[in-house]
Amino acid sequence: MGFFDFLKKKNTGSKISVKTDELDRWIDNNISEKREIADSSVSEIYKELNKIIDKTRADIKELREYEIRNAKTADIVSKYREIYAKFVDEFIEDISKNKDKKIDEFIVYYINRKASFSKQSFKSFHVTSELIGKPLEKLIADFKAINIIFKRIAELIDKEISKADNLKKSAFSLSSLIKLKRENELAIVKTASSIDELNKHIGGLKTNDETIKKSEKYLEKEKLKLEISGISGSIRQKKETIVLAFNGIQKSLKRFEWTEQNKHTKELLHQLIESPWDALISAKDNQISSLLDTLRNQQVSELKEKEDSGKIENALSSLKIIGEINHLEHNLMELSKKEESIKLNWGSEKIRELEDDIKTNGNLKENCEEKQKQLSNSIELLKKEIEIQIAEYLGKKVVIIEA
Repeated sequence: MGFFDFLKKKNTGSKISVKTDELDRWIDNNISEKREIADSSVSEIYKELNKIIDKTRADIKELREYEIRNAKTADIVSKYREIYAKFVDEFIEDISKNKDKKIDEFIVYYINRKASFSKQSFKSFHVTSELIGKPLEKLIADFKAINIIFKRIAELIDKEISKADNLKKSAFSLSSLIKLKRENELAIVKTASSIDELNKHIGGLKTNDETIKKSEKYLEKEKLKLEISGISGSIRQKKETIVLAFNGIQKSLKRFEWTEQNKHTKELLHQLIESPWDALISAKDNQISSLLDTLRNQQVSELKEKEDSGKIENALSSLKIIGEINHLEHNLMELSKKEESIKLNWGSEKIRELEDDIKTNGNLKENCEEKQKQLSNSIELLKKEIEIQIAEYLGKKVVIIEA
């Protein structure tokens, strides 16, 4: 025996250590003798009950045979005496027939049957008792004796049988709680293991991503992205140049629109005013340049209109940029196709999914750990309660140890 084992034994004094997985068997072994004594006591009480029932039958017979001396009331007394005697017969026979019920059920049956008997026999008893006294006194004494018998049975149940049953129920509850605690503990371990596996998987994916960043395919893809970005910026800048040039001739376009009679030309002018770029890409070849030539060649007399003619020249010059934009957009499309064709198996998306799984498992683990605390507290409280029950019922001091 180790030093700490010695101290543990010393601290418990004369207490008996009982492991939880042996508690049921230990209780059965220790309450068997008390149950035998209780059963023997019940058997003796039942013998007394049988004697009282036999005596009651004899006293009923005496009641029926009792001589009624008053001739005037003989018929009515005889009638109610028989009614009452019949009620007593039924009551006694019902008690006798139900003795095989479970002891607690038998007591409940007696209480209910006694209440119904009292209600049924009330009138016949009082009519009979007015004229026949002695035999009824014996029956009243019999009923009191029966009542005392059932009180003794109830006390025995409370003192012995109920305590034994409650002790067994508490032990069963403790066993159930421990089972739940073990299952919950396995769930915690399983969840923790799942989190570890997910973290390992994420680590592998991150390593894979680092390797990809060093590959030639990645470097080529990044180079293409830069080229695409540069061309996209150039296209955007050139489009802005064209739009600005046409924004500068808005007033001239509006005057042209007001005076123009041709429906199609008028619609094109309106589109150039509202959305220059959309008009440029949707117009037919040379349609815009022809329109601007017409606008430029118009006779203008005001200085402001002469100044506008320079802006028209600027707009005409900007049309040349459209060809450059088309060429750049063609190059952009080819580069985009090439960039998209380079497939890199990034783990980023999968990592996000796995991180969500880790979060879910983490919440589950926290819930299980909280439940484990509650189960442990409940187990400790129930252990203490059972120790008290054993001390009160069996007179033994025990320490219950969770196996």
